[in-house]
Amino acid sequence: MNKRLLFLLALVGLFSCRKDELKKTEERLVGEWAWESSSGGLLGQTLTPQTAGFEESYLFQKNGIFTHYRDTATLHSNFYWVEKGNSLFRTGEVFLLYLGNQDHTTVTNTYSIDFEGENRLVLTEECNDCFEIIFNRKE
Repeated sequence: MNKRLLFLLALVGLFSCRKDELKKTEERLVGEWAWESSSGGLLGQTLTPQTAGFEESYLFQKNGIFTHYRDTATLHSNFYWVEKGNSLFRTGEVFLLYLGNQDHTTVTNTYSIDFEGENRLVLTEECNDCFEIIFNRKE
């Protein structure tokens, strides 16, 4: 009986920790991020605002709305959510960013999420020959 209770408590604790990690990742994502570079693709190229001739930023709002800006114009707006899942490129579960519709039934883009410190975001597109995109938090 005691072993079952301990197992149940350990299981509840594990799910609670995973939920806390997910919430922290979502909270860290909120804000505006300035594009630094994109690298990858079929040609293995690297693009920056200087080489592309424009600036971009991503805005993640607490209410789940995502907006992609190029210079000052809105390129597109969508809904976003974060889940733990499997990446095409890494073993084990990672945090995945999904862009899609409000009820999460349609996904238009999927990225794995990495943070390098508090102010650097790395999004890796979850597809073959796609890009790794680096952002810096806007102040």
